[in-house]
Amino acid sequence: EAFTIPLVAHVADLKRLGETEPRIKAIITYPTKALANDQARRLLEIIRGVNAEIHDPAEMITLGVLTGDTPKYYNRHEMIVNLCPRCHEATLEFIPDPAQPKVGRIAVCQSCNEKLRYFRVTKKDILESPPDILITNPDMINYCLQDTQYHRLFEQKLDIMVFDEIHLCDGIFGCNVAHLLRRMEEAAGDTKPFYVGISATISNAETLASLIFDIDSENIRYLNDLDRFVDRSAPPMRYRYHYCAVPKQYSSGIQDRIR
Repeated sequence: EAFTIPLVAHVADLKRLGETEPRIKAIITYPTKALANDQARRLLEIIRGVNAEIHDPAEMITLGVLTGDTPKYYNRHEMIVNLCPRCHEATLEFIPDPAQPKVGRIAVCQSCNEKLRYFRVTKKDILESPPDILITNPDMINYCLQDTQYHRLFEQKLDIMVFDEIHLCDGIFGCNVAHLLRRMEEAAGDTKPFYVGISATISNAETLASLIFDIDSENIRYLNDLDRFVDRSAPPMRYRYHYCAVPKQYSSGIQDRIR
């Protein structure tokens, strides 16, 4: 929520200002498909709450997931988001939506009748009506930039790009990501988005961000002021327990394996 809530708020502000033309305004990248799929379900619940009072699909905040798991066709068993964000039942079916002619079908919950007009189900839906927020990974972006069909997704200005677990963008992989971002910026007319890196285990955050995002260190804002929220002089609130497992001792001296 440290970045998802401000990101959703930014997109909501753009919608209120009248920017309703479909384009990708924000990208969130995750290191694995499993994590991306899991976070998509959580983000969809937040977006549903924001869209609850909106009736025009053009004004709704939209979400799409573009990974190797994103289906090409409408198949309930291959859908990344298979639980309704309202009632959490696995009863989603696909129906045409006359209000969105560019979107083939939308997911509708058979239990509570929730219509997921704000979620792009297939790769074709993402191409025909790009979502406001796209969840993906660097490998998929690299693939898209080489494919003329998907390249147009990145030809418009991108506002925000978030890297979760950015400490994984180190070494050769980090070098590849840095070159990938330069290609993305070139595709968008040499414009730079607002880059955000998230990590709980990183010691050289400013240096890494400077190299990956190609930004001078003085223009980087490093947020790590834990003393503002944690009283280090207070008694410990967490405890660590250590357990030792000792193999069984037989009379012959042979030890059994730990199970």
